[in-house]
Amino acid sequence: MWQVSIVFLLMRLFLILDAVWNKELLYVGGFLARSVYEFELDDIKKLWDGAAAVNGPGELPDEEVRNKLRGRALHALKFFTFHPSTPSPRVSNLMKAAFFSCATTHPFSIISSDGVRNAMQVHSPSPEFSGFLKHLSRVSEDIVNGAVTMVTALQSRGMLKNITFEDLLNELRLHPLSETETVECLKWWIGYCHKERTSKYLRLQERSQLLDALVVSVNGPPEKLMKLSDAQTFLITKTGESVIPTDGPLPSTLLPTSITSSSHLIEASSHTLFLGRNYLS
Repeated sequence: MWQVSIVFLLMRLFLILDAVWNKELLYVGGFLARSVYEFELDDIKKLWDGAAAVNGPGELPDEEVRNKLRGRALHALKFFTFHPSTPSPRVSNLMKAAFFSCATTHPFSIISSDGVRNAMQVHSPSPEFSGFLKHLSRVSEDIVNGAVTMVTALQSRGMLKNITFEDLLNELRLHPLSETETVECLKWWIGYCHKERTSKYLRLQERSQLLDALVVSVNGPPEKLMKLSDAQTFLITKTGESVIPTDGPLPSTLLPTSITSSSHLIEASSHTLFLGRNYLS
């Protein structure tokens, strides 16, 4: 057995120290690994899409199927994770570089919240957005925690990105939010204003973009879709503070009271959230 170990040690040293064609062999190894990975993810995609189609257009597979396929995709991510090789890490580094760079016309596939997608179209999980960005493709926490090394490698190569403000706007333009989701969105905005240090001009510009993109589905009566940028007034119905009855006719340009009366948003009446809107009196 020890003779075999010595042979493998000499072979590894030979691969590192010998001619260029040995590096090309390592590249081929990385290429083959990527091919097997993509074939596996393509098979998972077919199973996911087939199971989703049974439930109707735009639906997801049943939870049991989703969990099974996510587990299979997680196994693939872990199996093709590259760890430092010995005695020299150059072997694994060369294969890893080939694995990620060989498919210039085929995006890196990864399992997301809505199936197998191009990793560039999928985002890292962000708990602060989970309450209102329900349709944005994200990598689930179990994938991130189960394949830490691979996910980190994808992030460092810019192949898996965090959710940006532009991503937020694009998603809001596509899908109206419920009143509950709108409250979650505005709570995020308040925290964002406290946390991010940007110029007043930029902040006002971002607020304008947010309110223009955010459409809320109002339960009513009457039921309607309302773009928040169309709102001109707001009313807080906190006990003892509102002198205007809310059970009678109210202006169509009033922010829904179900939103502005949220205990989490009452403080926002003097906050940047409602700047440019007048208190209804």
